[in-house]
Amino acid sequence: MSTEPDLPQAEAAVRRYLQFLKDPASFVDHGRLEALRAQAAATDDVIEQVKVLSEAHRCEHPDGDELRAGFVGAARAFAAANGIEPEAFVQIGVDRSVLVEAGLLATPAAKRRGDPASDAPKARQGRVDDVSKHVVSRTGSFTLADIAEAVPGSPMTIRKAVSALVESGAVLRLGPKPDWHGQGRAPIVYRRQGTAG
Repeated sequence: MSTEPDLPQAEAAVRRYLQFLKDPASFVDHGRLEALRAQAAATDDVIEQVKVLSEAHRCEHPDGDELRAGFVGAARAFAAANGIEPEAFVQIGVDRSVLVEAGLLATPAAKRRGDPASDAPKARQGRVDDVSKHVVSRTGSFTLADIAEAVPGSPMTIRKAVSALVESGAVLRLGPKPDWHGQGRAPIVYRRQGTAG
Protein backbone atom coordinates (compact mmCIF):
# COMPACT_ATOMS: atom_id res chain seq x y z
CA MET A 1 0.00 0.00 0.00
CA SER A 2 1.46 3.38 -1.05
CA THR A 3 2.25 5.97 1.59
CA GLU A 4 2.62 8.69 -1.07
CA PRO A 5 0.24 11.65 -0.70
CA ASP A 6 -2.65 11.88 -3.16
CA LEU A 7 -2.38 14.67 -5.71
CA PRO A 8 -4.35 17.35 -3.81
CA GLN A 9 -2.21 16.67 -0.72
CA ALA A 10 0.94 16.69 -2.84
CA GLU A 11 0.04 20.02 -4.42
CA ALA A 12 -0.75 21.51 -1.00
CA ALA A 13 2.63 20.36 0.38
CA VAL A 14 4.50 21.75 -2.62
CA ARG A 15 2.58 25.03 -2.45
CA ARG A 16 3.30 25.52 1.27
CA TYR A 17 7.05 24.98 0.85
CA LEU A 18 7.29 27.26 -2.18
CA GLN A 19 5.32 29.93 -0.30
CA PHE A 20 7.67 29.54 2.66
CA LEU A 21 10.70 30.06 0.40
CA LYS A 22 9.09 33.12 -1.17
CA ASP A 23 7.86 34.72 2.08
CA PRO A 24 8.84 33.05 5.38
CA ALA A 25 7.21 35.91 7.28
CA SER A 26 3.79 34.81 6.02
CA PHE A 27 4.14 31.74 8.29
CA VAL A 28 4.57 33.83 11.45
CA ASP A 29 1.64 33.51 13.87
CA HIS A 30 1.52 37.15 14.96
CA GLY A 31 -1.17 36.58 17.56
CA ARG A 32 0.92 33.92 19.29
CA LEU A 33 4.05 36.06 18.98
CA GLU A 34 2.41 39.02 20.72
CA ALA A 35 1.01 36.76 23.44
CA LEU A 36 4.49 35.31 24.12
CA ARG A 37 6.04 38.78 24.29
CA ALA A 38 3.35 39.89 26.71
CA GLN A 39 3.91 36.76 28.80
CA ALA A 40 7.66 37.48 28.95
CA ALA A 41 7.03 41.08 30.00
CA ALA A 42 4.56 40.02 32.69
CA THR A 43 6.89 37.68 34.60
CA ASP A 44 9.68 38.57 37.03
CA ASP A 45 11.16 35.06 36.83
CA VAL A 46 14.27 35.40 34.63
CA ILE A 47 14.30 31.68 33.73
CA GLU A 48 10.66 31.87 32.65
CA GLN A 49 11.50 35.00 30.63
CA VAL A 50 14.34 33.23 28.85
CA LYS A 51 12.14 30.25 28.01
CA VAL A 52 9.25 32.39 26.74
CA LEU A 53 11.51 34.72 24.75
CA SER A 54 13.16 31.68 23.14
CA GLU A 55 9.74 30.41 22.13
CA ALA A 56 8.89 33.87 20.79
CA HIS A 57 12.09 33.85 18.72
CA ARG A 58 11.17 30.47 17.21
CA CYS A 59 7.68 31.78 16.49
CA GLU A 60 9.06 34.90 14.77
CA HIS A 61 11.56 32.87 12.70
CA PRO A 62 9.63 29.77 11.55
CA ASP A 63 11.62 26.61 10.85
CA GLY A 64 11.02 25.31 7.34
CA ASP A 65 12.23 21.76 8.06
CA GLU A 66 8.73 20.31 8.32
CA LEU A 67 7.60 22.10 5.17
CA ARG A 68 10.76 20.96 3.39
CA ALA A 69 10.07 17.35 4.39
CA GLY A 70 6.53 17.67 3.05
CA PHE A 71 7.87 19.00 -0.25
CA VAL A 72 10.42 16.17 -0.51
CA GLY A 73 7.69 13.57 -0.02
CA ALA A 74 5.28 15.14 -2.50
CA ALA A 75 7.29 16.87 -5.23
CA ARG A 76 7.93 13.87 -7.48
CA ALA A 77 4.28 12.84 -7.81
CA PHE A 78 3.19 16.47 -8.19
CA ALA A 79 5.81 17.16 -10.87
CA ALA A 80 4.93 14.03 -12.85
CA ALA A 81 1.22 14.78 -12.77
CA ASN A 82 1.68 18.39 -13.87
CA GLY A 83 4.64 18.16 -16.26
CA ILE A 84 6.86 20.27 -14.00
CA GLU A 85 10.57 20.24 -14.81
CA PRO A 86 13.09 20.33 -11.92
CA GLU A 87 14.72 23.47 -13.30
CA ALA A 88 11.45 25.36 -12.80
CA PHE A 89 11.72 24.63 -9.07
CA VAL A 90 15.36 25.79 -9.10
CA GLN A 91 14.38 29.06 -10.79
CA ILE A 92 11.95 29.93 -8.01
CA GLY A 93 14.39 29.16 -5.23
CA VAL A 94 14.35 25.45 -4.38
CA ASP A 95 17.86 24.25 -3.62
CA ARG A 96 19.16 21.47 -5.87
CA SER A 97 19.97 19.32 -2.82
CA VAL A 98 16.25 19.35 -1.94
CA LEU A 99 15.39 18.23 -5.47
CA VAL A 100 17.97 15.43 -5.24
CA GLU A 101 16.38 14.29 -1.98
CA ALA A 102 12.95 14.43 -3.62
CA GLY A 103 14.16 12.21 -6.47
CA LEU A 104 13.81 14.89 -9.14
CA LEU A 105 17.54 15.34 -9.82
CA ALA A 106 20.43 12.88 -9.92
CA THR A 107 23.04 13.11 -7.18
CA PRO A 108 26.27 14.94 -8.09
CA ALA A 109 28.15 11.63 -7.68
CA ALA A 110 25.88 9.97 -10.24
CA LYS A 111 26.48 12.85 -12.66
CA ARG A 112 30.26 12.53 -12.27
CA ARG A 113 30.37 8.83 -13.19
CA GLY A 114 31.59 8.16 -16.73
CA ASP A 115 31.72 10.56 -19.66
CA PRO A 116 28.64 12.81 -19.48
CA ALA A 117 28.61 13.38 -23.23
CA SER A 118 28.31 9.68 -24.03
CA ASP A 119 26.62 8.30 -20.92
CA ALA A 120 23.78 10.79 -20.46
CA PRO A 121 21.79 9.87 -23.61
CA LYS A 122 22.20 6.15 -22.84
CA ALA A 123 21.10 6.68 -19.24
CA ARG A 124 18.07 8.68 -20.35
CA GLN A 125 17.09 5.99 -22.85
CA GLY A 126 17.54 3.34 -20.16
CA ARG A 127 15.17 5.22 -17.88
CA VAL A 128 12.60 5.58 -20.69
CA ASP A 129 12.87 1.82 -21.29
CA ASP A 130 12.41 1.11 -17.57
CA VAL A 131 9.29 3.27 -17.46
CA SER A 132 7.93 1.60 -20.62
CA LYS A 133 8.49 -1.89 -19.18
CA HIS A 134 6.68 -0.94 -16.00
CA VAL A 135 3.73 0.58 -17.87
CA VAL A 136 3.18 -2.45 -20.11
CA SER A 137 3.23 -4.71 -17.05
CA ARG A 138 0.44 -2.76 -15.32
CA THR A 139 -3.20 -3.71 -15.18
CA GLY A 140 -5.97 -1.20 -14.68
CA SER A 141 -5.92 2.53 -15.26
CA PHE A 142 -3.16 4.85 -14.07
CA THR A 143 -1.92 8.44 -14.14
CA LEU A 144 1.60 9.78 -14.68
CA ALA A 145 1.81 10.36 -10.92
CA ASP A 146 1.14 6.64 -10.34
CA ILE A 147 4.09 5.81 -12.59
CA ALA A 148 6.30 8.36 -10.78
CA GLU A 149 5.57 6.61 -7.47
CA ALA A 150 6.64 3.25 -8.87
CA VAL A 151 9.58 3.90 -11.22
CA PRO A 152 12.56 6.30 -10.95
CA GLY A 153 12.57 8.94 -13.64
CA SER A 154 12.06 12.63 -14.22
CA PRO A 155 8.59 13.91 -15.15
CA MET A 156 9.86 14.47 -18.71
CA THR A 157 11.14 10.87 -18.95
CA ILE A 158 7.85 9.44 -17.68
CA ARG A 159 5.79 11.62 -20.01
CA LYS A 160 8.03 10.71 -22.98
CA ALA A 161 7.73 6.97 -22.30
CA VAL A 162 3.95 7.03 -21.88
CA SER A 163 3.46 9.29 -24.92
CA ALA A 164 5.48 6.85 -27.05
CA LEU A 165 3.32 3.95 -25.84
CA VAL A 166 0.15 5.90 -26.67
CA GLU A 167 1.48 6.65 -30.17
CA SER A 168 2.30 2.97 -30.70
CA GLY A 169 -1.19 1.91 -29.60
CA ALA A 170 0.07 -0.07 -26.60
CA VAL A 171 -1.55 2.36 -24.16
CA LEU A 172 -4.89 4.17 -24.37
CA ARG A 173 -5.25 7.80 -23.29
CA LEU A 174 -8.65 7.83 -21.57
CA GLY A 175 -8.81 11.54 -20.77
CA PRO A 176 -9.05 13.62 -17.58
CA LYS A 177 -9.76 11.76 -14.33
CA PRO A 178 -13.55 11.93 -13.97
CA ASP A 179 -13.77 12.02 -10.15
CA TRP A 180 -11.10 14.75 -9.71
CA HIS A 181 -11.80 17.23 -6.92
CA GLY A 182 -8.30 18.66 -6.40
CA GLN A 183 -6.91 22.02 -7.41
CA GLY A 184 -5.77 22.58 -10.97
CA ARG A 185 -6.49 20.46 -14.00
CA ALA A 186 -7.50 16.85 -13.55
CA PRO A 187 -4.67 14.38 -14.29
CA ILE A 188 -4.92 12.34 -17.48
CA VAL A 189 -5.86 8.69 -17.02
CA TYR A 190 -4.26 5.96 -19.15
CA ARG A 191 -4.80 2.21 -19.52
CA ARG A 192 -2.75 -0.48 -21.20
CA GLN A 193 -4.44 -1.76 -24.35
CA GLY A 194 -6.34 -4.98 -23.74
CA THR A 195 -6.76 -4.58 -19.96
CA ALA A 196 -9.86 -3.67 -18.00
CA GLY A 197 -10.07 -0.30 -16.28
